[in-house]
Amino acid sequence: MPILDRSAYSPIPQPLPGEIWELNIEEESQASKRHIAIVREPQSDNPLVFSAMLLSTKVGYLSNIDILIPVAISGLDRDILAETWNVGVLPVDLLSRRVGNRLSREIYDLLLSIGDVNRGISVDLPSMTSILKKRGSANEKLGLRTVDRANSSSQAINNFHQQENLWLQSLNPIAIANTEKLVRQAIEIEREFITFSQVRTCLSQWFQDIIEPEWQSLKSIDRRLAIPTRSLTLDDEITEIIALLKSTDTQILRQSIEHLGKIAEGNERAIQSLAAIVNTTPSDETLWLAVASLRQIAPEHPNLGISQSKSIDLGTTIDFVVNIIPKATDRVGILFQVYSAHSQTYLPANLKLILQDEIGNNLKEITARSNNTSIQLKISGIANEVFSICLELDGIQSIVDFVI
Repeated sequence: MPILDRSAYSPIPQPLPGEIWELNIEEESQASKRHIAIVREPQSDNPLVFSAMLLSTKVGYLSNIDILIPVAISGLDRDILAETWNVGVLPVDLLSRRVGNRLSREIYDLLLSIGDVNRGISVDLPSMTSILKKRGSANEKLGLRTVDRANSSSQAINNFHQQENLWLQSLNPIAIANTEKLVRQAIEIEREFITFSQVRTCLSQWFQDIIEPEWQSLKSIDRRLAIPTRSLTLDDEITEIIALLKSTDTQILRQSIEHLGKIAEGNERAIQSLAAIVNTTPSDETLWLAVASLRQIAPEHPNLGISQSKSIDLGTTIDFVVNIIPKATDRVGILFQVYSAHSQTYLPANLKLILQDEIGNNLKEITARSNNTSIQLKISGIANEVFSICLELDGIQSIVDFVI
């Protein structure tokens, strides 16, 4: 089943550390487009902003903190300066497109380390002679270039730093306006998602006891479930069957689970054994068989998950039952069952129970035969997964939309 991908509805870019992006600044000409290197991607608590290091094509201002990244490293059409000292927070709306190559982790860490020294966060400047390429040197190392520390104090470089810092600060009004715009967009997207979810029955909310009014607890309806007749049995027979639950033979395991549901009402050892299977089995078939048997011998047990039902009119009324239960993994097990709501024993022949994806494609179909008292369909899914169940009889359809 397809998973609802909310990113498909979002205009927000997702930059990653070390990536080079072109900024979307209207007053900049195509020839002078500004670039930044991502320092920190948007965080979950504020996905609308990121931090970045400013890059410049003015390579004449090379210094011990303005590090030259050659074309061979950046993948751009010209050499660039990494202004390790000039890092700021920007809104993601300023990002135009990802360009060039993503910087290696070694280069990324080095540039941040140099900037940390300039900002007073660290006192140990990395050794330039061992990791950077001097002009005219045959020792490539990381392929970057710098100059002696003394040159960084020249008036020209100081003026360059002042201009670049002012330019980055000038983006603040743009940042505020664009952030407000993105907030409005995010709110609208959230509203659309909520509206989308509200037209679907949200199964995960059932675990929080938030259940739509059209659904009823199984305790409040006449299900007419076929409960096998119990026969008197000895305690040692239950003990023998519980021992068979450890069998690696799937058929023996499932037969034992089913038999306990017939004979072990109120037996604490049987209840605990079935509850353990519900909690641990990876098999949907075994899971729901254990749930059915546990329901027969301990109908109030908390491991039974949640079951709700509603009546559906297809020319004849049927009871549509939905059972959900958390699985051993992060998935949710879901069992759909259909029973007749009238006095007749059997379901109408050719009644169909159909699983559909979010755009209405049929994924799985179960058809009732003339002697079926019920039909069922088992699936499992994860949070935000969307799908529908279509019930069809003689051309009449009723579709119930779900989101986990």
